[in-house]
Amino acid sequence: MSEDQILKVVTVGNASSVKGGITSVISQILSHNWREQNIEMRFIPTFEGGSSVDKIKSFLKGYFQLRKELKKGHVDVAHIHMSHAGSFTRKYYIHRLCRKYGVADIIHLHSSGFVEFYDNASECKKKKICSLLTECSCVVALGKEWEERVKRIAPNAKIEVMNNTVHIPETCTNQNIDCINFLYLGVLVKRKGVIDLLKAIKNLKDNGILDEKKVIFNIGGTGECEAELRNYVKENSLTSYVNFLGWVAGKEKIKQLQLNQVLVLPSYNEGLPIAILEAISYGMPVVATDVGSVAEAVHNGENGFLYKAGDIDALTEALNGLISSDSLRTKMGDNSRKLAENTFGDAMYFDALDKLYRRVVG
Repeated sequence: MSEDQILKVVTVGNASSVKGGITSVISQILSHNWREQNIEMRFIPTFEGGSSVDKIKSFLKGYFQLRKELKKGHVDVAHIHMSHAGSFTRKYYIHRLCRKYGVADIIHLHSSGFVEFYDNASECKKKKICSLLTECSCVVALGKEWEERVKRIAPNAKIEVMNNTVHIPETCTNQNIDCINFLYLGVLVKRKGVIDLLKAIKNLKDNGILDEKKVIFNIGGTGECEAELRNYVKENSLTSYVNFLGWVAGKEKIKQLQLNQVLVLPSYNEGLPIAILEAISYGMPVVATDVGSVAEAVHNGENGFLYKAGDIDALTEALNGLISSDSLRTKMGDNSRKLAENTFGDAMYFDALDKLYRRVVG
C-alpha cells in the first residue's frame, strides 16, 4: 500500500481504566496524530477490570464490535496488544476472527511472563500459542532478548523488534538538590520485587548511610502486596524514609518524574518498562534488575546500574553509590537523557509503526 493511501488501523487491547504498562503504550499510540501519516486510527477495548462476568462482557462487546467492522471492510490492520493467560485466550479468538476476514493482524507482545506461561501450558495450548505467533502477520517484540524468546516458541514467526518509546520532555529532573529522592513506579505485586527494595533500604539504614544525607524513597503504585509492604516499613522503622504515593498517572506522574532523582525497578521479570523510558527521558539514572530487555535502556555503569534479580546486597550497593556521589548521579542522568533522545524518541517509533502497518497489508 502506498503512503498516500489512507490506511484503516484498529488498536485492540486494554481499556484506559486498566492500570499498567500495556495501557500506557496503547495511550501513546492513540494520542499520536496519525492523520499526518494518512492513517485512520481507532480503538476497540477488549478488557476491563471488575468481576469475571464483567470481563467476559467487556470482551464479547469488543469482539462483536470488531467483527462488525471487519465484515464491513472498515479495517486494514488490527494492532493487537497481548499479554499472557486470559489475555492470550482473548487475543487468540481475535486473531482467528482477523484470519476469517483476511485482515492483517499484528501481535504486540508485552508480557514479561509469557515464556513461563508457555512452558507451563498444556500441549494443546502450546500448539495454539505457536500457531498464533506463527500465523499472525507480525509479532512485535520489545527487544532482542524477547525476539529470541519468541523464536524459541515459534521458530517461523515473523518478528519485528520494536522497543517501547517515550516523548522527550523539555525539562529534566534536578540532580543538585539537598534531598535525594528515589522513585518506584508500577503495580505492587510480588514479581515487581518491591520487598527487595525495602530490604535494601533497611540495609542502608542499619549501616548508617541514611543518616549521612536526606534520602526519601517514593513508592508509586497500588496492588495486592501493598499491605505487606506497608507493614514491613512500619515494623522496621522505615517510615521516615519511605513514602507510599498510591497509583501515579497523568499529571501526577509527570510531577514525580520531575521531582525525583533516581528510578528503581527491582522486578523479577519485565519486557521493556515504560517507567524506565520515562525516567531516562527526564535525565534520571536507573537502578534495575537485568531482566527482559531492560539492558537496552539501562547501560550498566553508564546511565545506571543493573543487578541480578533478588540480589539485595547488589541493590544496596547500587543505591549507596548514587546516594554518596552527586557527580555520579549527574553524569548518569546526562547519559540517560542522551540515550532517550538518540534511541527511544517517539518520532522514530511512530515512523517504524507506519512502515510496519503498510508492510503487513502488502
